[in-house]
Amino acid sequence: MIDKIKKANHIVFLTGYEISAYSNFPDIRKSTYMIHDFYIQKPEEFFTYLRTEVVNRYYVPNIIHQFIAKLQIEKDVTVITENVDGLHKKAGSMNCIELYGSIEENICQSCFKEYSANTILYSKNRPTCSCKGFIKPSITLSGEPVNGEKVMEAVNALLVADLLIIVGSNLSIHPTPYLLQFYHGNNIITLNNSTHNLEDLFKDLYEKI
Repeated sequence: MIDKIKKANHIVFLTGYEISAYSNFPDIRKSTYMIHDFYIQKPEEFFTYLRTEVVNRYYVPNIIHQFIAKLQIEKDVTVITENVDGLHKKAGSMNCIELYGSIEENICQSCFKEYSANTILYSKNRPTCSCKGFIKPSITLSGEPVNGEKVMEAVNALLVADLLIIVGSNLSIHPTPYLLQFYHGNNIITLNNSTHNLEDLFKDLYEKI
């Protein structure tokens, strides 16, 4: 794997939930709260769930996030992630496409002013903007379309990639299977917990680059 990384000119990491699990981030996709209709019909319950079960916990990047961020210093590396924890960016990854948004980014639905996760954490009810508009996390809820601009960014990265490394994803979440058709290289590495202990693997890799 190290040899392939050293030889590659344009690397894409496609990362999924197994990476988040190493940082103890909950699998919120399985939650009935993270559905568009629930958000519309019961917004206060939606934000109570986010506030108490997600945002109030302290998550830090693990060795996998750190390895990818370190590699970006030396190589042309793009991260395409299915995760919404924001940990790739916290680790220092600059070229990171968060397909489904991030809990770290919250946007007023009226004036589009941006707010941090602390706005959710310290709000008592449904968070509102200074313009009186409602604030919503940038994450894509079940039943909502994926951000088209981010999909196109991912497509463009895959089109020029000569190495694709899939880490911790079962490739079942839309639009990931669709995106793979835009990778035309012949080097694909797939790493997940069913075949590797990812933390141990990346600790070893981290020391070799």
